[in-house]
Amino acid sequence: MDPQISVALIGAAGVAGTVGGTVLGAWIQARGGRAQAQAARDAAVTAAQATLAHATQERVWTVIPVYLRAAGEYAQAVERLYQVDAVDDVLVARRAFELAKAEAELAAPQGMRSALESLAGALRALEGVAGLVGAGERAHGALMILCDSDVNAHEARIELRNLDVANVPTWTPTRLPAPAAYEPAVAALEAVAGLTEEQRVALLSRAPRVRAIQARRRDSMAQYQSARAEVVDTTRAALGAG
Repeated sequence: MDPQISVALIGAAGVAGTVGGTVLGAWIQARGGRAQAQAARDAAVTAAQATLAHATQERVWTVIPVYLRAAGEYAQAVERLYQVDAVDDVLVARRAFELAKAEAELAAPQGMRSALESLAGALRALEGVAGLVGAGERAHGALMILCDSDVNAHEARIELRNLDVANVPTWTPTRLPAPAAYEPAVAALEAVAGLTEEQRVALLSRAPRVRAIQARRRDSMAQYQSARAEVVDTTRAALGAG
């Protein structure tokens, strides 16, 4: 082979090798750059997720205790209906709870929404029961106080208890005349000067349903306490407290 051709081929081969090496190096470098960019994006996503999770926990930590406190105050206001006719207090407590609930629903993660609604439903049921039987329970409390100083009140309490024990059918006292089974209780209550007519009516309506009323009160309170515990549990889970 002509020495000049050989030199030319060797030179060409060297150039080709250099170019090939440069291209390969650039390809490797490009791949490395893309990997670094992807890693940076992954890190950014992870950091954003962590920030969001932390922000959610902060909101839950701030808002849910307010919600639970409002729920407790609402429940206490409802329970007072069995002692005093404090409907206005219940209205104020309910409004405060509804505001706290709205804030909690905005702040809490999706997994907590069901527990929040369950507690709201339990409180509505608690108030519903108190609204139905509260007047009778308040009247009964007034009668018990009178029993300490009024023999007629003590006699009326006995006659009302007899109605419960006898399991007589319920009677609406506004419908006259009174059934024969109710006549002793009606007469005994009329002799108690310290009672209003509304209280006498409430006591006669309550008498045959005492055990059923007590069971409804227990059930509604148990439902509330269970729903409240569920909110506490889901809150602990949202906060990573197990």
